[in-house]
Amino acid sequence: MKVGSICLKKLDLQLKNICMCATFDLYDKSILSYSLSNKANTELVLKVLENSYTKEILKNAVLHSDRGAQFTSLQYKETLERLGVTHSMSRV
Repeated sequence: MKVGSICLKKLDLQLKNICMCATFDLYDKSILSYSLSNKANTELVLKVLENSYTKEILKNAVLHSDRGAQFTSLQYKETLERLGVTHSMSRV
């Protein structure tokens, strides 16, 4: 079983804020999939999740995240369940 992580980070690039979401392989710390947007929303997170899954990276995987609103949304949880990915979250 693979273990990965997903994170969302706001980047301050001169006069523009850009949000990056990425999935990582926790074994070798490689980036599996990423996407950039001007909004840190669930849509950005789902795009990265779907990209990772279509590459068969996340099949039968455990995916760890923090407790951000994007990762606790019903849409995110339903997508993980549909893809067969086990969700892991950090403690409060």
